[in-house]
Order: sequence, then C-alpha cells, then structure tokens
Amino acid sequence: MTSSKEHWTLSKQIPVALILTIALQTIGAVWWAATISSNVSQNERAIVALQARPLAATDASQRITRLETQYTFILNHLSSIDDKIDRLVPPGN
Repeated sequence: MTSSKEHWTLSKQIPVALILTIALQTIGAVWWAATISSNVSQNERAIVALQARPLAATDASQRITRLETQYTFILNHLSSIDDKIDRLVPPGN
C-alpha cells in the first residue's frame, strides 16, 4: 500500500491525442454556445420587428382611409366643376 503522505499526481501515461480531443471538444462547445447566442439575438430582433409590424399595418389602414376621403372630395369637386361648365356651355354645342 502507499503511504498517506504521497500526493495524488497525474500519470504521465495520458496520450496527447486525448488532450487534443478534449481541447477540440471544449473549443467546439464554446463555438456552439456563441452561435446559439447569436441566433437568439437575431430572433429577438426579428420578434421586435414583427411586433412593430401590426402598428405599420394600422398606419397604412389610416392612410388608405385618408386617401379615400380625399378621393371622394376630389370627385365631388370635379362634379361641381362639371356642373358649372354645363351651365356655361350647354351640351351639344
């Protein structure tokens, strides 16, 4: 048996391939985590953009309503101009 005064040590029999494999796995894990973090950030920005989109649709709806109102006003005004022209110049002349 070994004496209790001996310290635990790492065996010099560990192959270099094992150390390289563990190092590459660690680098791969860090790279994967960074990629996931980047994807989450992109998704958060996309969610914010999509949540803002209904507001843009509401704004477009309001613009369409204003344009329809202006269109109606223009039609009424053109009708009034047409009536005035008909009174000045009778149709058929």
